[in-house]
Amino acid sequence: MPRTLLATLALTVALLLGATTVSKAHRQDPPERGAEDVVKRTFTVKPGQTLRLHSDLGAVRLRGDASGNAVTVTVTRQVTGGDAELLKRLRLDFRQDDEGVEIVGAYDRSGSWFKNRNVRVVYDVRVPHRFNASVKTAGGSITIAELDGDAKAVTSGGSLTFGDITGAVHGTTSGGQITAEQVRGAAELTTSGGGISVLSMGADVRCTTSGGSISARGVRGDLEAHTSGGGIQVEGVLGAVDATTSGGSIRAAFGRGLGAPVRLETSGGSVAVALPASARANLDAGASGGSVRSDLPVVGVVEKRAIRGAIGGGGPALVLRTSGGSVGIERL
Repeated sequence: MPRTLLATLALTVALLLGATTVSKAHRQDPPERGAEDVVKRTFTVKPGQTLRLHSDLGAVRLRGDASGNAVTVTVTRQVTGGDAELLKRLRLDFRQDDEGVEIVGAYDRSGSWFKNRNVRVVYDVRVPHRFNASVKTAGGSITIAELDGDAKAVTSGGSLTFGDITGAVHGTTSGGQITAEQVRGAAELTTSGGGISVLSMGADVRCTTSGGSISARGVRGDLEAHTSGGGIQVEGVLGAVDATTSGGSIRAAFGRGLGAPVRLETSGGSVAVALPASARANLDAGASGGSVRSDLPVVGVVEKRAIRGAIGGGGPALVLRTSGGSVGIERL
C-alpha cells in the first residue's frame, strides 16, 4: 500500500478517535426532575402583636429576635424527583393588619397523592422578641423559640418543640413528639402519636398522649400527666401531681418533699416514689397485682398489698395505685 495512503488512513483514524473523546467529555446526563424557589417578605411591626401562620403543608421554624422590630419570612418550596409544576399548587398569601402579620399557604392536593409527597415546604420566620405566635400546619413539624409572649402550635403530621417562652404555650399534634423547655407560662400539650418531655417549666403543665411516654422535670406549678401507651417519669415538681397511665410504670422523685397532693395511678406497671427522710405525707398506697413497701416509717395500717398512714407525722395526700405491679416508697 502506498505510503501516502497509509498516512491518510492514520490521520483519519486519529481524527475519529479524537472526535469520540471530545463527544464523551462534553456529554451530560439528562437533568434530574425537580425545582426549588424561595419567597421572602419583610414587615415592620409593633411589639406585642401576633404572627398568624396557617399552611396546608410544610415545616415551620419561628424564632424571636431581641433587637428586631420586623417580621421576616422566608418560604422555601422544593420539588424532589417530581414535576416542577407542583410548586405552583402552593399559593402563598401575606397580609398585615392591626393585630400583626398573617400568612396563609393553601395547597391544591388534586391529582396523585404520591406526586404531592414530593413537595417540601419550609417556613423560616423571625419576629421581634416581644411577640406572640399562632401556627398551624397540616404536614410538618413546628419549632417556636425565644419569645416574650404566648405560643400556640397545631400540626397533624409532625413534632412540636417549644423553647425559652415567657408566656403560655398550647401545643397539639396527631403524629409526633412534643418537647418544651424553659416555658414560664402555663403549658397544655396534647399528642396522639408520640411522647411528651417537659423541663424547667415555670407554671402549671398539662400533658396528654395516647401513644407515648411522659417525662416532666423541674415544674414549679401543678402537673397533670395522662397517657394510655407509655410510662411516666416525674422529678422536681413543686405543685400538685395527677399522673395516670394504662400502659407503663410511674417513677417520681420529690427531693424537697411534697408541697401539694400527689396521685399516681397505673394499670400496666409499677409505681415507685422517692422521698427525703424529712418528708411528710398522708400515704394511701394499694396494689391489686403486687406488693406495697415503704423505706420510710409509716404510722397506720401496713399490709402486704396496702399501706395507709402518716409519714413524718402527716402532710399532703400521697395516693398510689397499680393493678399490674408493685408500689415502692424509697428514701432519697
